[in-house]
Amino acid sequence: MAKYFMSMMTQVPGGGETLSGAEKGKLYGEHGTYLKSLEANGSLVFAGYTMGANPGEFSTAVFASENLSAAEKVAYAAPMVAAGLLHAEVKEFGVFVARAVP
Repeated sequence: MAKYFMSMMTQVPGGGETLSGAEKGKLYGEHGTYLKSLEANGSLVFAGYTMGANPGEFSTAVFASENLSAAEKVAYAAPMVAAGLLHAEVKEFGVFVARAVP
């Protein structure tokens, strides 16, 4: 049975202030590509972010991994986390009810 982990990501106050709009845009693209690579290798269950008044204030990704240490490496390698725009906290995640979880 696979172990699942949740990366809970929040915006870092002042994170990315020294980056240009183009640099931030590049990071967003790289972050999306990174998540799609996790989906392609079968480890990503889902990823998303909050909507509404403060879009992206909180985002999350749930993925399969061998253990907490390996899961943290996956989360911290996400481009927006590695660049200091997002802070990631990783917890083991128990799937209670889901449809078609691999």
